[in-house]
Amino acid sequence: MYKLVIFDFDGTLADGAPGAAGGSSLRNDRFRLLRPGKAGGADLQLIPGAKALLRRLAGQGVMLGVVSAMSGAEVRRILGPEAAALVEHYECGVPLLGKKWLFRKIVKRARVKTGETLCIGHACSAIEAAKAAGLACGGAAWGAAARDILAARAPTWMFETPDEVADRLVA
Repeated sequence: MYKLVIFDFDGTLADGAPGAAGGSSLRNDRFRLLRPGKAGGADLQLIPGAKALLRRLAGQGVMLGVVSAMSGAEVRRILGPEAAALVEHYECGVPLLGKKWLFRKIVKRARVKTGETLCIGHACSAIEAAKAAGLACGGAAWGAAARDILAARAPTWMFETPDEVADRLVA
């Protein structure tokens, strides 16, 4: 069991409309996306199962972290008060590049070992950043990157749905 799970928020827990800041425009239409509001003129959508995933992990004592290009206030608004309170470590309003350093910063702040941390993202850059930081990584196949492209990056885990993440990690 991991003590810390860090999510690449944009495209993994939430997604924006095409062209939206931080939005990847999910190519996988098997998820019906919730629309909690607007920011910067674009609809922002929480991926179904995201809140339940956070609740299940936190309920098992797993610390949660989020990295996002969006502002912390926007991320918290999209998550809603209950889910936002479950996330202990935020690194928001940061450029898309440099995730390796953000992952390391959260690990240090959480006071856990690299081997006790899992980073989950929908993009190849998140997988590569986690590996470069010496962290286990999970590919979120529901995001914008095609599953085979993510799998080619050889993440530690491949997850098809948010429910599968909790099922496999909280077993």
